[in-house]
Amino acid sequence: MSEPVDYLSEETYRPEWLKEGVTKSTLKAVLANKSELIDIGKKMADVKRFYIVGSGGSYSVQLPIIYIAEKYTKVPVYAFSGWEFLERLPDAVDEESFVILISSSGETKEILDALEWSNKMGATTMGISQKRKSIINNKADIGYGWETSGVTLGKLMSLYYLFGSIFQVKDHEIGSNIIMETDKLPTILPAIISKAKNG
Repeated sequence: MSEPVDYLSEETYRPEWLKEGVTKSTLKAVLANKSELIDIGKKMADVKRFYIVGSGGSYSVQLPIIYIAEKYTKVPVYAFSGWEFLERLPDAVDEESFVILISSSGETKEILDALEWSNKMGATTMGISQKRKSIINNKADIGYGWETSGVTLGKLMSLYYLFGSIFQVKDHEIGSNIIMETDKLPTILPAIISKAKNG
């Protein structure tokens, strides 16, 4: 009988997004895309309703945006998991809506189904995935990828710039604050991580 194996130890399992330097490279990559995200936000700020759709980690990154929108703005922003969105098929999704669909791989089935339905309803759609070349980005009106290994942090920081811009154009002071504070992340977060590692 063999000895038990700890399959989830750092020696036996360490995915790309946990490797050394990933946080720093992800933050730098999103910062390099800041102007693109700001421009998208400016172009989309005139729509009436905003929907963010993503499953798992792609759902969790929506929650800070929803909190900020509800607490500091009057901008209608709605968060959905992929299957929840497909179950509801919100009647208000139309040509006056912006639907942002998040999938790290760009291949999540329910997110692709949500994208296809949103396109049929006439909404402007945006795909957000780790790689710019992905199925979701090819099928969306706007495709965006941050092109590094970091997954959740890449999504979250990208949404901060995107919605910071949208809120700013809609004359909510919080928008400028989000952009300003997001700019600091590439300096602040690696320093915090380094300090934690070195005690």
